[in-house]
Amino acid sequence: MKVFELKTQFFSSYHPDIIEDAILSHLRNVAKIEPKINEKKYKVKFQLVSKDQGDQEQVTDICIRILKVDEETVCVEFQKLSGNQTRFHDHFSEFNTNILGFANDTN
Repeated sequence: MKVFELKTQFFSSYHPDIIEDAILSHLRNVAKIEPKINEKKYKVKFQLVSKDQGDQEQVTDICIRILKVDEETVCVEFQKLSGNQTRFHDHFSEFNTNILGFANDTN
C-alpha cells in the first residue's frame, strides 16, 4: 500500500499566465509571501511555514512549474525542494483543491 500519492501535478487547458497569476496572488495576498519568480520560465519557488501538533514550525520549500504538454494543455507540477513530505502533500492538496481547483480541468 502506498502512503503517498506520487503524482503532485495536474493538467489544465488554462493559459499559463492565468495559473501563474492565481499562484502569485495567493502567495502575496493571502500567505504574505514574496516568491522567487523565473521570468523566462513559468517557475515559482517559495517557502511555506506551518505548525505541527507540538507547535513546532515545519518549513517546506516548494517549486511550481507550468510545462507545455501540447497546444491546448499544460502540466502544473509541484516539487518539494526540502521539508516534511506529509506537509508538502498537505500544501499540494490545498493548492490543487482550493487555489487552483478551477484550472484542474484536463486528464
